[in-house]
Amino acid sequence: MASWFSLFSKKEIPIVEELVDSAGFVEDMNKPKTETNPLPEKRVSRSDLECSYKAVPVCFNGVNNTTQFISSSYKLMCLNPKTGVIDKKSQDNFDERLKKINMDRIIMTAVRHDCIFGLGYTEKRYNKGESKIVGFRVIDPKTFDYKKDDSGNIIINQKTQEPEGYEQDTGSAKIPVDKKYIIQHNMYEVGSCLQPLGLIEPAFKSILHKLHIEEAITESLYRLATPSLLVKVGTKEVPPRADSIKKVTEQFKKARHSSVYIYPYTQEVSTLQADIPDGINDILNYFTNEIITSMGVPKSFAYASSADLASKSVKALGANFTRKIEMIENSLSKEFEPVFAEMATLDGVEFPPVFVWDPIERDDLDAKAKRFFNYARSGLMSDELKNKLIQEITKMEGLKLE
Repeated sequence: MASWFSLFSKKEIPIVEELVDSAGFVEDMNKPKTETNPLPEKRVSRSDLECSYKAVPVCFNGVNNTTQFISSSYKLMCLNPKTGVIDKKSQDNFDERLKKINMDRIIMTAVRHDCIFGLGYTEKRYNKGESKIVGFRVIDPKTFDYKKDDSGNIIINQKTQEPEGYEQDTGSAKIPVDKKYIIQHNMYEVGSCLQPLGLIEPAFKSILHKLHIEEAITESLYRLATPSLLVKVGTKEVPPRADSIKKVTEQFKKARHSSVYIYPYTQEVSTLQADIPDGINDILNYFTNEIITSMGVPKSFAYASSADLASKSVKALGANFTRKIEMIENSLSKEFEPVFAEMATLDGVEFPPVFVWDPIERDDLDAKAKRFFNYARSGLMSDELKNKLIQEITKMEGLKLE
């Protein structure tokens, strides 16, 4: 029976190998042993992280809804830093270019890779003379990493104490890649910050346990529908002969649920039924909640469709999650804005675009706006303060007053 388990380490739950002796007893050749240290010694491979994203619905939904939430909440604006107002000439130039290179897709994939792998790579693509950035290319993190020595350790430049560069594994060779061509954006940085964490890795053990339990339940359901037959051949008074056992074995191999057999008193047929333990849903819900908790996404993101999210209060998502969103947004701004500045310099454009992220706590802003409106209407706000407030709103929203 095909299983997602083939994609994961078999160390998590040992496989029971069966050996039937002459008396018909089943011996467990690989009894589960209590682990002295349940903490993982090695990091989860990027291939396994991607498989978890594909195989587990709450991971798939949680990552995709987080990605959609972030990638649909920004604008790239060419702002004059002195006035805070959009520079039309610069904006028109970049709007055309960013549309051609499909920047929205680049950002969406960058966020998705951050959530799954903890990092993402985007290649800057130059023209032949490297006088202009002509586009970007998303790199598959499973095939890309820092340069490593023969022992698998990252090669560090002794002078700068930074990694030497990158290499891409094509399957047949490892191709070195200069750091200047790569935009790397990280999520949770730990230790040396060279191998950050995403949303899925902290939940990986719970994911494995849940998948194993679901597989066992599936096997039990299959056996309930197609129970195994137990056939006893012979009695104490009439011991079975080898040819009789062989004949009965071949006969019952062809048995189906509608089959009818007439057999002598020396044979006895019964069925072996599989039972599904009580409270199995509670166990599965426990592991699902563990996965959601480990990923750090609200249940609404793990279960809800994108249509459901649109109607949900962002404030209800919780302060911790909003800070996580802001962290990802800041990481993207930090890594991509210098590239936009480089593009502007090479193109001779005065003002490069910067990310302007939609405020997350919409409910709070709405409440503030309502209070300001009431202040203005009641006469508590001076004309000078009103005008200042209008200027600030105009600057924040990129508006022009006629």
